[in-house]
Amino acid sequence: MATICARELYNDIIEDYSAIKSNKYKRWIEEYTFLNAIVGNNDNGIKNKSVLDLGCGSGHFCRLLNNDKYGVATMSGIDISDAMIDEAKRLEEKEPTGTTYYREDLLAEEDESDNSNVDNISNLKVDVCVAAYLLPYASSIKELQKFCTSAARTLRPGGHFKSVTSLYTDAIKATGLDNDTGDGDGGGGGSGKGGVLASDTWGFSVVWDGEATSDGMLADITLFGNGRKKERATFPNHLWSKETINSALLAAGFDRVDWLSPTIDANTTPDDITAEFQKDSSEAVPVGYFVATLAM
Repeated sequence: MATICARELYNDIIEDYSAIKSNKYKRWIEEYTFLNAIVGNNDNGIKNKSVLDLGCGSGHFCRLLNNDKYGVATMSGIDISDAMIDEAKRLEEKEPTGTTYYREDLLAEEDESDNSNVDNISNLKVDVCVAAYLLPYASSIKELQKFCTSAARTLRPGGHFKSVTSLYTDAIKATGLDNDTGDGDGGGGGSGKGGVLASDTWGFSVVWDGEATSDGMLADITLFGNGRKKERATFPNHLWSKETINSALLAAGFDRVDWLSPTIDANTTPDDITAEFQKDSSEAVPVGYFVATLAM
């Protein structure tokens, strides 16, 4: 099951997971774009609202959000990984923010017998759910639907689900079609046995096996930290298209899904990164940002 793999993966790579926070795309583009989506404005914001991070990892976004600057009412985080939750709680104890962390398996069946070390959050209700790279751990349409339903069930009517996720994109689809050409443009090795999509600019690569790409395909995404290829972390992701994600969200009870374009903070981003972003706004990075609104 995807959940068991995710738990073992994040228990094993907790040190690497922290190291890749220095990745150029994540630091200057992803974090700024995602935070803007989360913070929003007026009724779409988080001030005086309860917020839950689904798949919070070691609590990175929980700590960013739970401060006087954003004024959240309450902040909670859940994750399947024991090691990640332990690390989040350790950091919370070291520098308290008032965030509560839970260990929870969002894909567990209700009648599963192994409930050891799992917190019961069935009665938790919040105004905003956020999730960074939760959906790529759905290995099937059923699991994708379950993630979306978990967010919808936790939200109050009219609440928002805000997420950043890896995607099955036209660039990956085209790369898969080119796998047999061997033309050296990054579209695979010409063997028909897999493909590679990479961006040296942003320290990002996507590698997969198989003769063709498909919606929901499994790929290894590697992030390189701070431009140094010796500092890296690799994550298996199932890549779903925007269309498939939209369908799962609408079926879960959301009545609107807005996809956002990546952006940077011109006031704080170094000039060389700004120039790179203006020249290459990351078509080679299959990442998307959305805000889904739950029906009233």
